Amino acid sequence: MIENLLLDGAMLVLTLFLMRKRIYYGRVVVAATLGAFVSTFMLIIGLQFGLIYIVILCITGMVMMRLCMKQKKWNELIQGVVYYFALVFSYAKIHQVSEWLIGGRVNGIVLVLLAMGVMGVALLYMTYQNHRNRQKPIYYVELTERGKSVELKALLDTGNALREPFSGKPVSIVESNVWHNIVEECAPEKFKVIPFHSIGQEHGMLQGTEIEKLIIRQDDREIVQKNAIIAFYEGNLSNDKSYQMILHQSLLL
Repeated sequence: MIENLLLDGAMLVLTLFLMRKRIYYGRVVVAATLGAFVSTFMLIIGLQFGLIYIVILCITGMVMMRLCMKQKKWNELIQGVVYYFALVFSYAKIHQVSEWLIGGRVNGIVLVLLAMGVMGVALLYMTYQNHRNRQKPIYYVELTERGKSVELKALLDTGNALREPFSGKPVSIVESNVWHNIVEECAPEKFKVIPFHSIGQEHGMLQGTEIEKLIIRQDDREIVQKNAIIAFYEGNLSNDKSYQMILHQSLLL
C-alpha cells in the first residue's frame, strides 16, 4: 500500500503541474491515500479487469481529482482524470521496460526515489513561481457565488481605481469567459454597470455583478471580501495567460 500511496501522490502532483493548478499537498496526500486504499482493496478481493473494475477506477479518479483541485467544473475534473490515468499508464510501461532491461523486478526503492524526485521538482517549481510572484504581484484568488467557486490568478494593479458609482465599492476585473463557465447567468438584482476611462477610449461601460465572496490568498493568510463587485472583460487580460483577473488597488492595502 505504501508503494501505491507514493505512486498516486507522484502522479497527482504531475497532473496538477501539467494542468497548471495550485498544488495543495495536504489534499494530495488525502487523495493519494484514497487511491492506494481502493487499489489495495481491489487486489485483496481479487477483482479482475472488467466493467466493474473500470467503473470503480473512474469514480475513484473523479473523487481524487475533486479532492486535489477544489473545483466543481466537470470538464476540468474529467481532464484531470484523463491526465492522471495517462501518467499511470505511462509509468506502468516504463516500469515494464525497466524490468526487461534490468532483468528483474524493480524494487520499491526505485519507486520511492521516483516519487521523491517528482515532488521535489514540483516543490522547486512552486518556489520559483512564488519568487516570480513577488517580483510581479500575482495572487491566487477564489470567487464564490451561489455555492459555486472558481480559483484563478489575479494581478494586483495599482492603476485600477474602478469603483461602483452607487456604493463606492472597489471593482476588480475578471475575464468574462472564466466567470461564465462557472455561473452562466448573473442574478438580475446583482447586475452592475461600471463606468471607466482608458487611453484611446475616453468613456466606456463595463458590465459586472456582485458576488458572495472574494478570497485573496497571500502566503499563509487570506483576505476575504464579502459582497465584492467584479466587472467582466471580453478577451484575455494577459497576453501569456499568466493571470485572468485584475484586482483593485485597495484590496491588499
